[in-house]
Amino acid sequence: AARPARAFRLLGLLDAPTFTSWLAAALVGVGQPDAERLLETLSDHYLLEVAGTDAAGQTRYRFRELARLWSREKAAETDSREDARRAVTRALTALLELSGDACARARDLPPGGRPSLPWAASSPSVHGRILVDPRSWLRSEATCLLASTLQAAALGMDEMAWRLGELYR
Repeated sequence: AARPARAFRLLGLLDAPTFTSWLAAALVGVGQPDAERLLETLSDHYLLEVAGTDAAGQTRYRFRELARLWSREKAAETDSREDARRAVTRALTALLELSGDACARARDLPPGGRPSLPWAASSPSVHGRILVDPRSWLRSEATCLLASTLQAAALGMDEMAWRLGELYR
């Protein structure tokens, strides 16, 4: 199981203003139940705050700004650039794949299949929300998608930025 300190450092690397447990799971590389426990622990220690429940019924978390700055500082001291980039890439890839699935379903296109990522595939609750109401799920993730598109571009991840941006068409 991942330690809360590592999760705290990695979560601070995301530019998204709010995030859910499935995105945290992808970032940290754990299953969604472990991510939920990590987020609860960080919230209990006042390092994260619950931002509320979104339109898709997902609990969203956010950083207090000083806590985000501290987590990024700790990540720079502790984690290699490669590890940090891999973590962010995992999160952006999960966001891209799940959002792509939701877009296809919202437009009544044939689904491209379930995401191949183990943390996403092990989360039937996320897929259930996408299946039930893909438009609400996409609305709930809109600010995260925008922030992630800009972050990918800033990190020189041109293809990822382009693919995330395509979801807005």
